[in-house]
Amino acid sequence: MKHNPPEEIIDIIRKKFENDGAQNIETDVLKLFQTYPNSEKLWNIFGVICKSIYGLKKAREAFEKSIKLNPKYSQAHSNLGATLDELERQSDAITHFNLAIQLDKNNFKAYNNLGNILRIQGKFKDSVAVYEKALKINPNNTAILANIAEASKALHISDNAEFYLKKAININPKNASLMNSLGALYLSVGKNSRAIFCFNESIKEDLTFVHAHYNLSRLKTYKSDDAHLISMIKLSENKNIKNRSLALLCFAISKAMHDLKSYKLAYKYLKRGNDLERQLTPYSTKEDQTLFKNIKKVSAKLTDSQDEFNNKGTGLVPIFIIGMPRSGTTLIEQIVSNHEEVDFAGEQDAALHYGLEIAAGSKESSKENLRQFREHYIDHMSQFSTGKKYITDKMPYNFLLIKLIKCAIPEAKIIHIFRDPHAVCWSNYKQNFPNGGKLLRATYNLSDIAYFYTLYEDLINFWELKHNNKLININYELLVTDPEKIIRKLISDLGLKWSGSSSKFYENNRIITTASHSQVRQKIYQNSSKEWKLYREHIGNAFNILNKPSSKN
Repeated sequence: MKHNPPEEIIDIIRKKFENDGAQNIETDVLKLFQTYPNSEKLWNIFGVICKSIYGLKKAREAFEKSIKLNPKYSQAHSNLGATLDELERQSDAITHFNLAIQLDKNNFKAYNNLGNILRIQGKFKDSVAVYEKALKINPNNTAILANIAEASKALHISDNAEFYLKKAININPKNASLMNSLGALYLSVGKNSRAIFCFNESIKEDLTFVHAHYNLSRLKTYKSDDAHLISMIKLSENKNIKNRSLALLCFAISKAMHDLKSYKLAYKYLKRGNDLERQLTPYSTKEDQTLFKNIKKVSAKLTDSQDEFNNKGTGLVPIFIIGMPRSGTTLIEQIVSNHEEVDFAGEQDAALHYGLEIAAGSKESSKENLRQFREHYIDHMSQFSTGKKYITDKMPYNFLLIKLIKCAIPEAKIIHIFRDPHAVCWSNYKQNFPNGGKLLRATYNLSDIAYFYTLYEDLINFWELKHNNKLININYELLVTDPEKIIRKLISDLGLKWSGSSSKFYENNRIITTASHSQVRQKIYQNSSKEWKLYREHIGNAFNILNKPSSKN
């Protein structure tokens, strides 16, 4: 008896799966099992069926059975790797992707999936190298081309990202997602007219592709009877548009209504969008209460370790730019990174990824763990270095790690920017953060974000008053009132020589992927902190907690 069914039967099942889906081939596969119970190919196909119908656990078991029957079956290792990745077992997934590649050098899917994990882990250069191997095998695969474009964008290599996206679009010109990605790339480098063209083309190909609508809304200034606004409102009534897509559409419509000065309707759609996000992302203030409390508690155990860690790095000096999101961190990075001695990395989560468990006490604050935190972080940031001494990291939430940074990376500079708390909280509420993650869950409710602000402010005061951690404090309102004076002092406090380029930050053409992409490419303007007052009647008492006197001046 043959071990596997004839290849022509396997091919028929695969084609039937592609055309009709998993449920329509399950009966066929179960019948074949009666004749071929130990077929690794059938168990691999059954794993695909299970993934679609019965869930990841059953799929994993089927792929493991296939591998047990034939440990050298590359496709099963690749499928098991993809399943383990979805089960958040990335290290095991990487093992199986590497095995799949060793067994079949032409398994481009394994290369692509491995590249995806490396990219998500922030190992962008490694992911590009893996994607390039996948492209050599399958040069016209649009998914691989899009992935290598994203990795190139993360490395701030916009020309490469543009090249790969254009190649993918040439292969599949009617793909709305690819066209939207190209538009987002142009948006990030300030090529707004090209971005608008791409978003409009994306919408032409797929009217229901919400991300393109949202991205277009960020670049338009709406007037009454705007055709795009009318189409977005109509789309929001489509019952097939649900969950995060509907939330994103509501944020876009709210922005348009704000442009029209229809503030009541703007708030109505904004609240609807935030309420939808809140339903999808459960949040309790107690979680953050506990987190901040634990950080304070652990900070007493962390001791300054300049002697241990000074002069042990690569010579790359990080400049951390911290504060609340929407407080001006992007503007500060735009100013600082325009100096000839400074590289930029943008908003990186590496410090939080490697350090938050230590700072919050769920991982021991030993010298070895501090050393690993330092080495992992510097290694990550070196991906973005062009050889300059300094490099910026504008992840706002690194304010949670100030004491850890001071201990493990004592040579680092830390800039803290703060702004009118009402303006900050409102700006967080009106902004939809893509892939916001755990720390941004408070932004979907006005009272929650106001309470989170008080936790942040209290922690900053704790660092400065209790531990005498010297930060370079920047008042956003003073910055926009007298930019030349504040920028000169900032550059001096960083220990850098004055450079006229810093005051011409708006000429900095680096990639910007945050919501401030348009504002920071303009000269500084005032009154942006007053917008919240237009919605005072809708905010109600939510911001009352912010009215206590601040220790900042």
